[in-house]
Amino acid sequence: MAITLNPTESYIDSSLNEQSFSSISLSLQLSLNDVSFTIIDNNQGNYLAIVAYNFPEKSSVSGLVDFLTQLFLYQDLLKKEFAQVFVSYKNNTATLIPTELFDENQLSTYLKFTTEDVPDANIVSDFIKEIDAYNVYSIPQSIEKLIKMNFVDAKFIHNSTAFIQGVFNNKFVVGNADKVFVNINNNELEVIIVKGSKFYLYNSFQFKMKEDFLYYLLFAMKQFNCDPTSTEIIVMGKIAEQSPIHSLLLKYIVEVNFAKNTFESNLTTLLNEIPEHYYFTLLNLSKCE
Repeated sequence: MAITLNPTESYIDSSLNEQSFSSISLSLQLSLNDVSFTIIDNNQGNYLAIVAYNFPEKSSVSGLVDFLTQLFLYQDLLKKEFAQVFVSYKNNTATLIPTELFDENQLSTYLKFTTEDVPDANIVSDFIKEIDAYNVYSIPQSIEKLIKMNFVDAKFIHNSTAFIQGVFNNKFVVGNADKVFVNINNNELEVIIVKGSKFYLYNSFQFKMKEDFLYYLLFAMKQFNCDPTSTEIIVMGKIAEQSPIHSLLLKYIVEVNFAKNTFESNLTTLLNEIPEHYYFTLLNLSKCE
C-alpha cells in the first residue's frame, strides 16, 4: 500500500519560522492507521504546528517504517534538532500491571496473557504514577531503531499511557462522581472509567458501525455500574459535534461533554481552528512524565 506524504490536516503557525529550535519540542504519535505530530514552544507554552497523516487502510509495521523514512527525509519541520522529542506508539499489545504485582523481569510473561507473541519487538513499560501501575507493551524494533536514528534522545511511551496521564493531568478526576472518558480515532474506542476519583478501567475496542461503538461503551459502563442517566461522559478524539456518534451518545447518555485542556499551554490563533478535543493525547504527550 502506497501512503502519500500529503498531510490529511496541517496547521502551522507563521511564528514557527521565528522560533529557536533549542527551545522547541516535538511530540510524535505513531500507529498503523495514522501518524501525527505537534511542535511546542517551551518558553511560551504555545503549540505552533499540528500535522496529521491518515492512512487509507491499516498499514503493516514495514509499511509504517517506509512511510516514516520518507517523512523524515522530506518533511522539513522534522529535520530540526529539538530540545525534546516525545514519541507515543499505539498498538493493542499493552496491559496494565499494578505496582505491587509488577516484576521487571516478567515483562514478556505479562503480554503472553493478553496478546499474541510479537516477533522482533522490544517489550518495555511505562510507570503511571497517577494510577500506581505499569503499562507493559511492545514496540517493533524497526520502528524504535528508525526513531532513534533521527532523534537520539527520544522518549517513548504507549499511547494509552498518554491518554491516562492526560486525563489525570488535566484535573478531570475530582470529587466523588463517576466519570467515563472516551477517546475515538480511526474506528477505535478507548475507554477510561473513574469512580469516586479512583481509576477502575482502561480498555480499547475496534468498531465498524456507530451501534457497535455504543454497545462497547454501554457494556463497559454496565460492568462497573455506571448509570447512563447520571454518569458524565467526557469525549476526546476525532469526533465532531452533532456527528452520528455524538448524536447517538446524546440519545442514550444524559451528560456528554467534549474535553478541554486545562494545563498552561496555548493553541496559537491559527490552531484555534481545531476543536480542542481532536488531538487530546497528542497535545498532552509532552506533559507525560
